[in-house]
Amino acid sequence: MNKLKVSVSGYGGHSSEFFPEGFKQKLVEAVIATKQSDTFKQYDFGSDWMSGRRVEDNERVASVILGEMYSSALESFTESRFSDRNPETTLLAQMNCLAICENMSDSDIQEWVMAALSYSGGCDHWYTYEKQWD
Repeated sequence: MNKLKVSVSGYGGHSSEFFPEGFKQKLVEAVIATKQSDTFKQYDFGSDWMSGRRVEDNERVASVILGEMYSSALESFTESRFSDRNPETTLLAQMNCLAICENMSDSDIQEWVMAALSYSGGCDHWYTYEKQWD
């Protein structure tokens, strides 16, 4: 069982069967705690980041993480971030993702939360200013 690569580059779908019961709520709670922490308040996300509706929606930030974890788990067995609809590889990816989630440390979760907040804030920035090119 390998640790999933922390990479957040989109808001993808996910299957709830890939995650332990209550895992999304655990992520939501981690997002809330992170946003209240000094680490978050002092973190330099860069000039292309702002706190908007995507950052403020804790459920959405958790869904971003689940979607990326789902895609990473699929990619580890199919070399694609999208389901190939093969029941065998999907089952292997599901088992891998479940096992990894069950064994994630608080620092692993924190790493995913910060990556998702960084991605979400980047989207908030670009979608706010995308029409102001002149």
